[in-house]
Amino acid sequence: MYLLTDGDRNILYIGETRNLRQRFNDFRFGSYGFITPPACYKGGQSTNLRINKLVLKYFETGKPLRLYFTETADHKKIEKILLQHFITSYNIKYN
Repeated sequence: MYLLTDGDRNILYIGETRNLRQRFNDFRFGSYGFITPPACYKGGQSTNLRINKLVLKYFETGKPLRLYFTETADHKKIEKILLQHFITSYNIKYN
């Protein structure tokens, strides 16, 4: 379970994963850090493209982007509950 926030701690994205390192930085799985060609086509992993663009935007402008994470046994359920209570800029599935 993880959150990405801006410098004012506004929640930009709520996500869930079984492996945080893999989700952010493993080229074998087409993660946020490594965009694979199939992700760029219809039916691809558009979340990877959105989050990669978000991270790049904050990096280029020098604005802080914070990552908060916690381990939980029921990450999908907690993500769903959080998305029902918070409006985020980058979770398009639930907004």
